[in-house]
Amino acid sequence: MSTKLTWNMAKAACGILLLSGLAGCFGDDDDDKVQDISVQGKAVKGTLVNADVSLYNASNMNTPIGTGTTDANGEFEISISGDSADKPVVVKVTSNANTTMVCDADKCGSVNRGDEMTGSELDGLELTSHFVAQQGDTEVSDLPVNSLTTAATEVVMAQAGDFANLTPEGLKSLQEKATEIVMQSFGLNSSTATNLFEINIPDANKLATELSGDSNASFKSQLAMLNAAFASEADISAEIEKFYDGINASINSSGLTSNFSAYLSTLKTRYEALYAALNADGSLPTGVNIPDLAQFSWPDNISFEDDGIIIDGGSGGDGDWTLVITGTSTVTTPVEVTVDIPEVKVTNTTPPTNTDEIGTQFKEITEVDGVTVSNYSFEEVERSANKVVIKYSATISVSSNGITATQTQNLTYTWTK
Repeated sequence: MSTKLTWNMAKAACGILLLSGLAGCFGDDDDDKVQDISVQGKAVKGTLVNADVSLYNASNMNTPIGTGTTDANGEFEISISGDSADKPVVVKVTSNANTTMVCDADKCGSVNRGDEMTGSELDGLELTSHFVAQQGDTEVSDLPVNSLTTAATEVVMAQAGDFANLTPEGLKSLQEKATEIVMQSFGLNSSTATNLFEINIPDANKLATELSGDSNASFKSQLAMLNAAFASEADISAEIEKFYDGINASINSSGLTSNFSAYLSTLKTRYEALYAALNADGSLPTGVNIPDLAQFSWPDNISFEDDGIIIDGGSGGDGDWTLVITGTSTVTTPVEVTVDIPEVKVTNTTPPTNTDEIGTQFKEITEVDGVTVSNYSFEEVERSANKVVIKYSATISVSSNGITATQTQNLTYTWTK
């Protein structure tokens, strides 16, 4: 049996190291020196002009921490307090009476592609996205807000038991899981798009100009046309809601429900109609072939459970072990605070047979980007045919801008089958 960590297991272990938020220690106790964070993004369903933008701490969705309006390009820039760092922030873009949008689908209700939709025709359209700024950040840039980020946001919020208290690392992991589910629902290879919240999807009306020379033009064109597919009916928000409700129902059913599969077929038909129209009038990027959507599928290696994440590690060794990682993190400098780390579960993995080797590999994987590991140990405390328990401890330090924060990790790795 191999003692080498599988890649997914290594990523899960490394994510646990930082889940308690070492980055939150950077700074000082002087509230007057907390810098504001400039949040810059773009709302595209096509391009939303003069739409309201509101930012909320996930722990309080009733009172916005910042507001603004999209400009002629659908872009916005809003300043929020640095006190919101290390906390999930939800972005809502809502149409009003003065909002306009050029129809980006083959048909938007009764409005033809390329014609302008008014605020009354948009009927309170709402798009969402979310992010977590790291402590000390002064800017969040290029934040995408579109139909797909809306669906992925709803999936993350519905499946994460404690969304408001997710760390930056925990949120990023959930974003990637939601991305895989959204992409595979459409039959797309999600390895091309690791995170929908890091991809700026262009307006489907502007593919030829906005994607000129873009090495990823084919994939972004696909995303833009999928984003547009939700606009084929008058009530765009209701169409997006059908999609994310279908995803959540399928998660709970561990597979595509019949209703969701039927709705995906409807979206695919709209996608194909738009592709045909864009191709006919030369509106696709020059020299780019847009692949057809594949057969709809459901990812079988990712699921959500309570506040934790379940990752299918793939086959390796026996391949029928489940690893659960739990423990605490104590920040020792600049202040001392102990927190419980959210549980992470890795399925279809294999326990190591050599704790010395796993410790060395773990240190090598972890010591990147200013992170150092010292005083680490892996101690096997139990081993049987169906259970292996290893205790881990280490001192983790992160340095940034001349400041070093330190924490002590005490974790328990439990493999069972």
